[in-house]
Amino acid sequence: MLKLHLIEGGFWWMLPIYIMWVAVITLTVILIFNWAKDRKSPKLKIIYDLILFTGSFAFLIGLLGQILGIMQIMDCIGEIGSISPALIARGFKVTMLTTTYGFVLFVISFAIWFFAKKTNNN
Repeated sequence: MLKLHLIEGGFWWMLPIYIMWVAVITLTVILIFNWAKDRKSPKLKIIYDLILFTGSFAFLIGLLGQILGIMQIMDCIGEIGSISPALIARGFKVTMLTTTYGFVLFVISFAIWFFAKKTNNN
């Protein structure tokens, strides 16, 4: 399913979001290890702020991918003229893949950021 969505959602839009997923998971593991060593380390604030930034950036890339995809749909409708509603619905579903993956990553990174911030009392 992930491979299908990578291709279906537009490789050049989904690839950065997938990379950001890996980055957030890696940063979370680093955060947990650093938190276990020293809960008052100044590195922790940088790491959990970076997690939030990465999730936010993934959401913005997803929105940009969706907007450009919708513009392509409108161009096709303008060129062809009459088009099936099912085909339009399929096009909108494809444009929403980038936004969905980016938004889910944003929600997860926000939860990690909020939990880390509350546990460090910063």
